[in-house]
Amino acid sequence: MVRYSRLPFRALCRKFNVDVCFSPMLISDSFINSASARDADLRSNAEDGPLVVQFAANKGEDFAKVAQMLYGHCEGIDLNCGCPQRWVNALNYGDILMKQPELLADIVLQARRAIPDSEFSISVKTRVFDDLHTTIEMARRIEKAGATMLSIHGRTHGERDHPVRIETISTIVETLSIPVNYNGSIRTREDAQLAYESTGVGGVMVARGLLHNPGLFDDRRLGDPEVLTEWTKIALELGIPYSSYHKHLMYMLDKVTTRPETRVFNSLQSMLQAVSWLRERNYIYC
Repeated sequence: MVRYSRLPFRALCRKFNVDVCFSPMLISDSFINSASARDADLRSNAEDGPLVVQFAANKGEDFAKVAQMLYGHCEGIDLNCGCPQRWVNALNYGDILMKQPELLADIVLQARRAIPDSEFSISVKTRVFDDLHTTIEMARRIEKAGATMLSIHGRTHGERDHPVRIETISTIVETLSIPVNYNGSIRTREDAQLAYESTGVGGVMVARGLLHNPGLFDDRRLGDPEVLTEWTKIALELGIPYSSYHKHLMYMLDKVTTRPETRVFNSLQSMLQAVSWLRERNYIYC
């Protein structure tokens, strides 16, 4: 999740049955060249694991370098070849790399050679092509290059809310020997269970569904008071900026509050105002 899966939100999700967390997508060359960028974008602590740090990269040497920098500090790194955003593609990052299979494979290969320890995961997230054969060939290249895990968002570059291509994901699972994760349109624990059972994947990756309901894997309902209370406690304990605390709550309450409530909550300007508003309406316990 670009910008959203920072340490506080990862801590919240871990309390509600999330097994592995991914960092926000970081830009590899900025991470390598800027200590301030590293400090700003990748806060962590002893409880923040298992953790996979996700990167946008378009050079094998950059992906290899970040692997060396992070080896021993997390469980692995991930190459984001699934992001379709225009600004990302304009920099030759994200799912545009799917159209450059030799480069994609070389990026993975150089990182694997830099860190041959198979306990350190070198993974990739991609979308799919409209053509199944092309998708399978890409997945095989990624595995052959040394990837230890592949996460598949089951839509093409141009698809947004289209149905997830379940059969394509199932075929990839049958073809590869490495673990494959399902991604796309998971909003409830029931959705996750169905995706798992219908495709035979090793895991289910969720982004937007967790933004709205961080308790999704614990079968919590939207706006669960315990989830909102935990988020408030984490915000106060870690001292996160009010803007981040408030933005996440806007997602968590989006499908829960009435329109008048939403307008009021979105206009609140301080932690004190927000916490008081939540307490008055029994959205939190603390």
